[in-house]
Amino acid sequence: ALYRPAEQSYWADVVTDRERAQVFSASSALMALVALPAGPLAGVAYTRFPKGPFLLGMVLNIAALGLILRLRNSRPRAQRAGQESAVKG
Repeated sequence: ALYRPAEQSYWADVVTDRERAQVFSASSALMALVALPAGPLAGVAYTRFPKGPFLLGMVLNIAALGLILRLRNSRPRAQRAGQESAVKG
C-alpha cells in the first residue's frame, strides 16, 4: 500500500491520458488476483512451518528492494540528470 502512489504517479507519467484508466484498472486487477490466494496459502504454510510466511514475506520484500534499486540505477544518466535539475529548479 505504501508504493501505490508512486506506482500511479509513474503510470501517469508514462501512459497517455486516454490509456490511463485502462492501465490503472489492469494494475489493480493484477494486484487483486495476486493477493487473492495469499491468505489461504499463508495459512497452509503456517500450519506446516509457522515461520514460513514471515520468511517468505521478508525474502520477497528484499527481492523487490533489489529490483527497485537495480531499475533505478539502470536509467540513463541524462534522464537522471534531467530529473535532478527539475527537482532543484
